[in-house]
Formats: sequence, structure tokens, C-alpha cells
Amino acid sequence: MGGIERVLKKMVSTVEANEWSVKNEKFLDRNYIEKCLKERRNIFNSEEQYNLCDISEINLPYLAEFVKKYPQFIKTEGSF
Repeated sequence: MGGIERVLKKMVSTVEANEWSVKNEKFLDRNYIEKCLKERRNIFNSEEQYNLCDISEINLPYLAEFVKKYPQFIKTEGSF
């Protein structure tokens, strides 16, 4: 959702994330964030991995319009 820069900015500006990041500096480490994004891991719990799904299998109204308007929410091969 905006890449590493956006994640780092949110970690500092969001109250909940800031509380975590103050206690554990890895949450503000660019390399850690990049690794989590590449490996589809939860930033706060790196043991937790996100699953990819085929967008054609999602049955939601207006999904096509949403994807067109917000393509950054879709992970494609080679992106993170």
C-alpha cells in the first residue's frame, strides 16, 4: 500500500504502530520491512505469512472498478 516509504511513514505516524516501533526498532528498519513485504509476512508478527489468491476467484461487486482505481493493492509477479 505505497511501498516501503509509505509503511515507514505510517509506522511513525500511527499511534499503535509507533508504540510497537518504540519498543522494537526493527519495525523502523527498511531492510526488515522490505523482507516482510517480499516474503508476504506480517510486519508485527513475521511468523505469520499472507496467502496469495487469484483475483478471479473473488466474488465481490465492484471489484473490477476497485482494482482499476487502486492497482497498488494487487500484487503481481515480481512486485511487492
